[in-house]
Amino acid sequence: MSVRMDESEISEFLKSSHTGVLATLRSDGAPAIVPLWFVVIDGHVCVRTLRASAKAKHLINDPRLSFLVESGKAWAQLKAVVLYGVGELKAGQRQLEVSVRLNRLLRAGGGQSLGGDSRVYDAAPLTCKCLAPARHTG
Repeated sequence: MSVRMDESEISEFLKSSHTGVLATLRSDGAPAIVPLWFVVIDGHVCVRTLRASAKAKHLINDPRLSFLVESGKAWAQLKAVVLYGVGELKAGQRQLEVSVRLNRLLRAGGGQSLGGDSRVYDAAPLTCKCLAPARHTG
């Protein structure tokens, strides 16, 4: 059994997951790390964030990022994919699609839709071109 995942295994692993850890760079160069729910759309990992959030500001200043998705409780079950790439703040149709899919995940897990939060209207999904990144490890 190989430790590394091939491209199709990475794609399936990302599509079947919903929580990842985003690392961006603060203006002083220190890493900023935050867990986020995500969806994969057209080969991109997409999350929703507020335009005024620290992570959005970090990416405007320096678009480089890394994104970790992991699973498994016992050592023999551990799996992880680390993506390296650049982030882009998107709006419009992509923003709507990300919101709809994240709301479906929340409702399926017994949570409330994000639609009632007035801050959502200032939200923009953060898109990491993950399946064609600068590099990835699996």
